[in-house]
Parts: sequence; C-alpha cells; structure tokens
Amino acid sequence: VRQLSLISHRLVLQLETADGPKTLIVRLQRRANGQEDHLDGQLLTFLTPSTVPDTLPFKIDEFNASDPPTKWDHNIYPSFTDLIIHIASRTARSHDGAFDERPRIIIASEIVHGNDQQLQSADRQIAASRGPVWEGCRRADKCGGTPTAHETILILCGDKAGDEFAVSYDIFLPVAQVTAAADIVIRWIITTEPPVTRHCRPAAQRFPRTVAVVHKKLLR
Repeated sequence: VRQLSLISHRLVLQLETADGPKTLIVRLQRRANGQEDHLDGQLLTFLTPSTVPDTLPFKIDEFNASDPPTKWDHNIYPSFTDLIIHIASRTARSHDGAFDERPRIIIASEIVHGNDQQLQSADRQIAASRGPVWEGCRRADKCGGTPTAHETILILCGDKAGDEFAVSYDIFLPVAQVTAAADIVIRWIITTEPPVTRHCRPAAQRFPRTVAVVHKKLLR
C-alpha cells in the first residue's frame, strides 16, 4: 500500500460523465487518525482471516498480512495486488483509437474467430479452478459483497522479466452457473502490444503477437 504512490500516476481512468469525458487519477488517501485508508474516495478495508466471507467464489490459499484480502467499492479481492490489477485493467482503451502507449481492450471474439467452443472450455476451467494460478498464469479475482457474480483477470503474459508486452484475459461470470456459454457476461482481451497497422484494420491483424499468445495459452 505504501508503494502505491509510485504507480498511481499511471492508474488513469477515462470516465464518461453527464458533463463529458473526465480524467481520473486513482490516489490513496490516509486519514489523520491512521485507522482509515481511502482509494479514489472509497473506503479501503483490509480483511483478516476472521473477516473474510466464506461464500467467496475464489480461494485464498494462504493469508498474507503484507498483501491481505481487500474490500473496496463494495467488491472483495483476494489481495491488494488483485485490486490494483483490476484498477489497472480499467486504464485500457478501445483498440481502434489513436496510437499511444495505453493498453488496448479488445472483444475476445475479434481475436478467436471460429474457436468459441475452445474458449468456452477454458472459461469453465478457469472458473472451476478457484486458485490464484491457472495453467501457470497468475489470476486476479474480484466479486461483489454479495457474491452473485465473479470477475477474473488471467495474466497470459507480462508478469515475467523477459516478457516484451502484456496480455490479459478478463471474464465476468455468474457464480452459480459457470457451465453454459450464455453465462459469460463479459469476455475481453487487454494488451500492451503496439498495433502494427492503422485502426481501420481488424483487431486480429493489428495485434498478431497478442493473437498468438491467446491461442497458445487459452485455445489448447
């Protein structure tokens, strides 16, 4: 938490409001009493083994006091790191925008043409695994305070020193039913690969290395 100030300038969210687009930098605020932390104005609560709900759709293997389960903005995360991963994913912008260094968000169907059944199979396996790692990939989970839905970000590459770019897979699942394709509410790819063509081309042509990573990690 103390190191959040080092990266908060990179956590920039672009929001659409009634008054037009708004740029928001996520910042940590510590109250004078030392008892409360607020992130972007929302109370940040660090959970203990006795306060972690037993109804969570993900598993916390070992309690880590330096990176504890965290509640923020009515959602619960297995760790503070998971929270930051989810916030960082929201800094992505549409892949068909202008060239810049921001991560790009791509609807998964634009990357996996004709492989829907394989992707659905991966979705079911990811949802059923519940642990912090799936097939060697770090995952970051999130669910609401009343866990009726569950969002998982799977880091396909970008968390190793030798990785040249980052790719993650984000799925949003109802907790009670994770077997039917219709139950996938959100499914997208986020990548930092620089586009190789202009924005008028399909996503699969603009991000060929991302396509290769997705096929290697998910469509097996």
